[in-house]
Order: sequence, then structure tokens, then C-alpha cells
Amino acid sequence: MDRFSRKIVFIGGYGRSGSTLLCAVLGGADQTVSVGELSRIFSYYTSSRKCACSQELNACEFWKSIIEEFERRVPDITLQKAAEITTKVESYSNWFLLRYKGSEVEAEYQRIWKNLLDIIFDISGKNVIVDASKSSSIACNRAAALSKIVDLSQIHLVRDPRAVTSSTLESERRRFERHGVQPTPVRSLRTVLSWLSTNLYMHISNRLGLMKINARTSYESLTNDPVSSLNDLSEGMDINFHPVIDTINAGGTFPADHIFSGDLQRMKGDYSIKKISAKWPSVLNKPQVYTCALTYPLSRSYGYYRQFVSK
Repeated sequence: MDRFSRKIVFIGGYGRSGSTLLCAVLGGADQTVSVGELSRIFSYYTSSRKCACSQELNACEFWKSIIEEFERRVPDITLQKAAEITTKVESYSNWFLLRYKGSEVEAEYQRIWKNLLDIIFDISGKNVIVDASKSSSIACNRAAALSKIVDLSQIHLVRDPRAVTSSTLESERRRFERHGVQPTPVRSLRTVLSWLSTNLYMHISNRLGLMKINARTSYESLTNDPVSSLNDLSEGMDINFHPVIDTINAGGTFPADHIFSGDLQRMKGDYSIKKISAKWPSVLNKPQVYTCALTYPLSRSYGYYRQFVSK
């Protein structure tokens, strides 16, 4: 395998936007391995987090072999320390990668991830890793940081902020019903502001040249017109998505493989793409809908408040 052809396909954007689904789907392309929210591997490995193979990460043969090899290659950095360094470099506190620029922390980060990525490439036998870490507050700089040490192409995944808000509120309702956990006050406002800040940060970083956005798609396009969505992505990613499109046209499914984070569908079996109608009109009240309007005009630039409005 040509080491110089190795690359990362990074799925950036706000949570609850279908990143795990897109990650699994892209895993159907030639020479790709989908891993989910890779930024969390060190902290999740030492917990009881499960892999899609139904084993805990430290019992999964795939991840166990990767971490054991990492510990052999980088014996002076514990998994806990690797998790701490990763958060320091990738989180919002390191605005535009300036806080640790040229520091020992940045050098350690690069050594950690150069080794881990090489190990995943070697053990998987693939030359493209699909990383669905997204652009949360603890990973907003991940694409920019990784692009310094590996060839990286970024997909900006977006979803209607009204749908994201309704999904968040439904999760809080289920958590209350099952575990008695009280919903977070003004959750809809916090979700809207987080959606807005996450996507704006991506745009600003792209404009500054810190992390290039190679392609953009939406959850709505992926679920309602997947072939067109993937054709658009292929133009900006320089990856052959024809096997994926053939699977979709044949009504096939996409295995979760060893994805260890994200949508819990990964624990239920293979992924399939289904047309999904907007649920937010029946979930959000008027004040919550008006709150979502704070995302305008950015959300309109993505096509919302136009073609994706529920009828």
C-alpha cells in the first residue's frame, strides 16, 4: 500500500446531524475504514464503552490490537495523558490553534496521532480513515490539528437547526421518562446557539485557511436523495463512491463495523438509508421555532427555510 495515499475523511459539523450514518455509509467505499468519533478513543477505551461489534473496546480484537500497539510505540504516554493532550489541542480553549502553537503539548499531540493513525492504517489494511468526531466544543480544532500531520479532506455536514433542536428535546424527554433526569433549562436556546457557533467557527477557520472544507452535504440530502448527495461529495473528496452508490441503488445496507461512538444504531446492526420526514413541526412549540430563527441567515444559506420546510 502506498503510504503517501493515506488520508483522513473528517466529518465536521454539529451533533445530531447524521454523522454516524454518513460515517457508516462512507465505509462502503473502496479502501475506507469507518471508526466513528475517533477523538474520544483514549478516554472511551478505559471505560465500559462498547464497539459496534458488541464487545467492550478493550475486548474488541480490532481496537485492542490498535491500542496495544500504540502503547508499545509510545510507552511514555499513558492513555489518560493522551486523552488530556488531545482535548487541550482540539478544544475551544485553543482558539484557532494559537494557545499551544509550537509548544511541547502540540509536539506530543502530533506524535500521539501520527502513531495512532499509522497503526489504524496498518491494522485495518485500508488507506482512508473516516473520522466522525464532528466539531463539538472539545473537537472544534481537530480537523485543523490533524491536517498538519496527515492528508485530510473535510466534509461539512449540516442539518436543519429546527430538526436538531427537536431531536435534542426528544432525547431529554426520554431521559426523564427512563431515568428521572430533569430536562436542562432553556435547552432549545442552548442548542440553537451551539449549532450557530459550531458552524460559524467552521466557516471562519476555513476562511483563515486553518481547516479547509472540501465538500458540504446535509442530513436531509443524504436521507432523501443519497445518490445526488454522494455524487456531490465525490467531486470534492477525490474518492470513488461508486461502490456506495451501487449498494444504495441495490437497497443494501452498511455495517457499523468497529464504530464505537455516535448514534446507538451502531449497536443494532447495519445502517440503511431511509427517507425521513421532518418531525420538528410536531415537537417544537412556537417560541422554540422562533428561537431557531436566530440561525437565519446562515441556515438559509444551507437551503433551510426554503426547500426543506415540512409541508
